[in-house]
Amino acid sequence: NGNEVQFRTWSPNGQMYGESISTYNADGKQLTSQYSVQGTLDNRRVNTYDEAGFMNSQYRDDTGDGIFNYKWNSVNHTSDDALLGKRESVIVDSDGDELADAKGTYTYDRTSGRLTQLDWDARNNGKINTVYTVVNTDTDRGYTQVWQGQTQFHPNTVENTYEEVNGEQMLSTSISTYADGTIGTSTTNTYTDNSLAHIDVDLGGDGTVDYKWVTTGTNSMGKVTSRERHVNDIPYEKTQFGYTVGTDLVNNVVNYKLNKFTESSGTATWTKTESTNFIYNEDEKVIRETQETFDDDNNVTGRSETLYTYDADGNLTTMTYDDLDHGSSLIEAVYTYSNWTTDANGNKTCDVEVTRLTSCSSELAFSEGTETYDSEDNLLSASYVAHSNPTANCDGWYNYEEQTEFDENDNPLTIKTDYYGDDATTWQEIETYTWLDADNYSTYEEDTDGDGSADVRQEVTYDANGRFDSYKVDGNDDGPTDGTWDFLLTPTTECLE
Repeated sequence: NGNEVQFRTWSPNGQMYGESISTYNADGKQLTSQYSVQGTLDNRRVNTYDEAGFMNSQYRDDTGDGIFNYKWNSVNHTSDDALLGKRESVIVDSDGDELADAKGTYTYDRTSGRLTQLDWDARNNGKINTVYTVVNTDTDRGYTQVWQGQTQFHPNTVENTYEEVNGEQMLSTSISTYADGTIGTSTTNTYTDNSLAHIDVDLGGDGTVDYKWVTTGTNSMGKVTSRERHVNDIPYEKTQFGYTVGTDLVNNVVNYKLNKFTESSGTATWTKTESTNFIYNEDEKVIRETQETFDDDNNVTGRSETLYTYDADGNLTTMTYDDLDHGSSLIEAVYTYSNWTTDANGNKTCDVEVTRLTSCSSELAFSEGTETYDSEDNLLSASYVAHSNPTANCDGWYNYEEQTEFDENDNPLTIKTDYYGDDATTWQEIETYTWLDADNYSTYEEDTDGDGSADVRQEVTYDANGRFDSYKVDGNDDGPTDGTWDFLLTPTTECLE
């Protein structure tokens, strides 16, 4: 009845390699799609639409294991005006574990229908993490849209308790609470045979265990070498720990996300997302922390460095965070620890001040607070509030900026991004499009580091009848753009009766 499309690919020897099957509703909108390789499901998607015909959810299974690894559900505007079909809000589950990871709430100009603000709640707990203000300006080619994001701070406290395990004080419970009394996260650690067995995590403090970190490996000292984050007995994340030989000092942490889970056997394959290394001084205090992030192909996507300094008594004095991809001379955040005091029980208390790199001429005084540690440097409690005296000349500050130029068809021409908002003339990433018509782009270039040279270039061509003719890529895993195509896809079209 015309609502299903099948697409097959064949190997050079004539054997069918892959098969794609998509279904559509009566309006021609895709409901489902799945792709199988040599008879085994490789990936699938499921879409739903509201009564007006606008998409309001998408579930993705990118590995064909039967588990959706990415989900979003939206509420769309139903008013019969410029807002019809536009998102009112969206909830995102970024790993498919049924725990909402973020919620976005959208505000528009009711006349033009253009976005004016996005409030992003990174944990869907009612606490907005970033407010994006959006300004639209008409141009002779269409309009320019500028996003400026401001990170929000929510006063909070942390209370930790400890228990003795094999002669050592080990974390037992930890509760973080916002100033309005709502609980952010509550964790409870359980130890078995002098080793950490699992960590129960309660998001929101309602008494429900939302997920567990389950220990899957320990060393001869009883220290955790691997653990997995489980929801309903399915592992969604894994962490591996390495230690300095003969000590309990962690020198390497590697994080993974679930790639594919086989429920029948309980086995999982993983994709590396992050790796962190630690260097210590002679007093066994960390002085340098380096981190790398990775994409699904194991390519490095980001690098950062955190440096620690101490006073003569071994008390922490500064912690500086440097996003190395943003330039080594720019420090993105500085934590300053001062006024250390020690009570009769040996517990130590200090003041903490945090400054951040923003659009201000100098770093913004973002927050401040106090922290209390026991004699073994275990954190007992902490309290953080907004800074009482933020840096001057910072009205309307922001720490993210994105500028997009659209044509008259709402297609992007250029997208420029400054991830810290500190310099509108120096962009960290630049994307450029040219369009054949209102629906089809002809070229795309991505400058991933803002140095003025494209790191990826794509070109799409169409024949005289508007049918897809070729897709070319210069600059993929084989290396940067060099004027030769690294990937080329061309079709053969046969018109059927």
